[in-house]
Amino acid sequence: MDLAHSPVPVTDGEGASAVQRLVDRFEVKIRISGDLNEEQRQRLAYVAARCPLKRTLEGSPQFVETVDIVPGRAS
Repeated sequence: MDLAHSPVPVTDGEGASAVQRLVDRFEVKIRISGDLNEEQRQRLAYVAARCPLKRTLEGSPQFVETVDIVPGRAS
């Protein structure tokens, strides 16, 4: 499998109200070797499209970050 990520510009709106922003673009290439029939190929494509990580990234994930400072010795 090959995976590439890059931010790409997109434009929302038109004319004077147009706003340009960056969106994350992921390119995924899955290679499967073996003697597979069409039904097996379609099933693998179906499963790949429903990967939990892919579905999370396609949605609107929220990140909640917490930094805890723990007393201790500096190294």
